[in-house]
Amino acid sequence: MAVACFDLRGRATATAYAAGQQATRSARTGGVLVLRDDGTYTAPASTAVCQPTPDEVGTVRPGRRHRLILEPDNADEIAATLATCLGYHLRVHRYRAWIHISDDGQTLRGRTHATATVRVRGIPVSVRAMARFRGTRRPAPP
Repeated sequence: MAVACFDLRGRATATAYAAGQQATRSARTGGVLVLRDDGTYTAPASTAVCQPTPDEVGTVRPGRRHRLILEPDNADEIAATLATCLGYHLRVHRYRAWIHISDDGQTLRGRTHATATVRVRGIPVSVRAMARFRGTRRPAPP
C-alpha cells in the first residue's frame, strides 16, 4: 500500500460567541497527514488540548477545483473525547476539511472549518474554528 506523509504547519483561529459578546483566539498549529492509496487518511491526534484524543481517521473523496475532501469516520468519538476533557456538553454542527496537493505532489495546502455549541454554566456558546495549513511531503514510514 502506497503512503504519502505530509508535515503540516499553519494557524488555527477560534471565535466564541455568547450573550452578545465574542472572544477570538489564534495559535500556530502543526501535525502530520498520512494519505493512503486505498482512499483513506490518518491525522494523528494533537496533544495541545486533551490527552488522549483519538487520531482522526477517514476517507478521501474528490472535490471541486482539484481539491480532496477529508471526511472523518470517527468525528463523534473525537467530539465525545473533547467534551469529556473540557467538562462541558459539546455538539459539533458542521466539520469540513479539504486539501489541494501541488502538481508535483511535494506540497499541499488546506483548510478545516468547524462550528459547534457548548454549554457553559447553562449558557449556550457558539464556537467557530478555522485552520489554514500548508504541508511538505516527507519520506513514508517503512
